[in-house]
Amino acid sequence: ILTENNHNIMKKWALKLALVTIIFSCKSIKNQSDTVNIVVDSKTCFPNSKCTLEYIKNKSLEVHQDEFGGYYYHQKTDSNKSILIYKYEKNVPKDTKDGYYNEQLVFEINNSDSAINLQDSDLSKTKMLFGRFCFCKGQTGYFPVNQGKLNLHQNKKEIQIAASFKVTKVPQTVFEIHETVK
Repeated sequence: ILTENNHNIMKKWALKLALVTIIFSCKSIKNQSDTVNIVVDSKTCFPNSKCTLEYIKNKSLEVHQDEFGGYYYHQKTDSNKSILIYKYEKNVPKDTKDGYYNEQLVFEINNSDSAINLQDSDLSKTKMLFGRFCFCKGQTGYFPVNQGKLNLHQNKKEIQIAASFKVTKVPQTVFEIHETVK
């Protein structure tokens, strides 16, 4: 005979069982892009500065131009491409207002390419941009790179990059990079 007390106990057990079932049946959804973000400190940087190379796997660049002619980009999930961002940051005293200065070289590569050898206008195939950021009125932002060379070799263990580049629209400090991502 089922008493009211037994009935309440069974309801509680059923509720607990349902809750446990729901908790254990839910599993996290893995990000389909398998984005990998690796940042390595550069071994070849200027004195009194910091340089890094960021590798963002399974992302591509969408480059846009605003109404004033300035360039900017967005990252987009893409399992066939990856983005490399080299950053140069000049160390400045902390109490210096508007003393920051950094440069970037941003470009995308095809994940399937074992070697890339491009020169001058062919650099546009990588959507290569040079960025200059400082308190430099009229001389800051991103600029397309169409002068230089890019030699890149990649395998499952590492990516070796040798690039030389020049932008004529603004002064620049970094003209070449030689880096490895492991």
